[in-house]
Amino acid sequence: MFDVGGVLVEVTSWGDAHLASGYMAEQLPPEEEFLPQLRRLNAAYDRGALLPNEYEQAVVKVSHGRYAIEDVRCIHAMQLRGEVPDVDAVFDVLQEGGCNTALLSNTNPIHWELLLGAADGVAAYPTVLRAPLRLASFELRCAKPDPAIYELFVKAAGVPANALLFFDDREPNVAAARLAGWQAEHIDSYGDVAAQLLGHLQYHGGLNLPAHSAGEA
Repeated sequence: MFDVGGVLVEVTSWGDAHLASGYMAEQLPPEEEFLPQLRRLNAAYDRGALLPNEYEQAVVKVSHGRYAIEDVRCIHAMQLRGEVPDVDAVFDVLQEGGCNTALLSNTNPIHWELLLGAADGVAAYPTVLRAPLRLASFELRCAKPDPAIYELFVKAAGVPANALLFFDDREPNVAAARLAGWQAEHIDSYGDVAAQLLGHLQYHGGLNLPAHSAGEA
């Protein structure tokens, strides 16, 4: 069981995505006004409470005209920065061990489409596509760490809660998963994610994992 952003996929801040999109630093809205409102909008978007056009229009509004709709779309898409190094090797190990995999992500329709899509017939995030069961918060109308999302996932997976081992980069989400009866481990997205995943898998047992780094798997 994997979270996506921060575990399988690198996600950057709005400010970094703004700069990566080619906008000047002085074009950024004042952080003390803009970022709290952006976090509120992102949370609603992830819960499915806003449609893409509603989200984009709302971000334009709270930016006080600093952004147009096209700017918001560009920066928002630029927040996804590619797969975390070596997580594909972790999935190789899981596949060799006959382990089922699944995703539970707090995300929105546009990011989900980008994560599951392809460019020129090649998947942009192939490891994400390797998990047969993939559930997103906006589809379920609730988001981690709301207890309801863990209950919905168990029903969708059709397995007992204690059969799940979950990895997430946000500690509140891990704590809520444990309260729901799951096994769960926190992942430091600033560290070697693949090595952390392999280490937790070895600790929890059930797989004959190799004693080498994910990069050598």
